Order: sequence, then C-alpha cells, then structure tokens
Amino acid sequence: NNNNNNNHIMVRKKLDERVRTLIERGVVTKQRSLLCLVGDHGKDQVPNLYQLLTKTSVKTRPKVLWCYKKELGFSSHKQKRMKKIKRDKARGLAKGAND
Repeated sequence: NNNNNNNHIMVRKKLDERVRTLIERGVVTKQRSLLCLVGDHGKDQVPNLYQLLTKTSVKTRPKVLWCYKKELGFSSHKQKRMKKIKRDKARGLAKGAND
C-alpha cells in the first residue's frame, strides 16, 4: 500500500535560469513579462512561478494575470499518445485488445 503513495511524488527539476532572469528583470525594470507554459502538466508549475515572483518582488502581492486554455490549437503529447493507443487498438496491436 505504501508503494502506491510513492508513485504520486513529483520530482522537482531545476528551473531554467532564463525563466528566473525574465521574472527578475521584469520586476527590476517594472515591465510586464509574458510566460507561456505548454504541456500536459503546465498549470502545475503556476504555484512555483508565483512563489518565485513573490520572492523577487518588493510588494506583498504582485499583480498577476493567469490565463488557461483547455483546448490548444495544436496537439500535446498526451493527445498524441491517446490517438496512438486508439489507432493501435483498432489495428489489434495494443495490449488487451484481444480480451
């Protein structure tokens, strides 16, 4: 039972210095910064970016506009994987297709 809980632990990756530099430069020059996160887990990074912004800025609550788009105009990796699984099932190549 303990192994099931360990599977959901996310590994933290080091933030790219370009993102940190963009946020810090925007705060120092008092200009807007635009970040576009694309991917299956892009919105999971929003709290991390907000924390970085609050550490960098002098204000207690920086002004932030968050925008989400459920359907992208292009295919993400998750959509490609699902399409491939569906295609393989139709061909009888997927595991469990003959069950």
